[in-house]
Amino acid sequence: MRTRGPVLAFVAASYAVGASTLDPYTWPMRAATALPIIGVVAIRAANDARARGAPARPVRRHAWGYAGWGVLFVAAGSMQLAMYLSTPRVDHPTLSSFAGASFGQPLVRAAGFAAWLWLGWLLAQTGARTGAR
Repeated sequence: MRTRGPVLAFVAASYAVGASTLDPYTWPMRAATALPIIGVVAIRAANDARARGAPARPVRRHAWGYAGWGVLFVAAGSMQLAMYLSTPRVDHPTLSSFAGASFGQPLVRAAGFAAWLWLGWLLAQTGARTGAR
């Protein structure tokens, strides 16, 4: 019976709840954010070292995919800049003002931190599956 997944999920959720209680922009919060980053880098390095001996699976790259993401980022960035420069700011909120209001609630902060941990875990695991270096 495999218990690794549920145990990791419980540890990540507990860590996210604990980290979400810390005040933003303080050294304890920076440390709580840095520790998972260091862990993900270590996992990725171990996966890359293990994958060096295995044949790499080809990774398909499509130019249209890159172009689509580029258009999306430019459009979102342009919208953010236009809203930021518009006055009055109350009538033209940016995504960060929406996020700031939402992440003021502890449950939303914990869920966001847990999602961030999960995304980092997925990115760390990608190297082992694709053989990317």
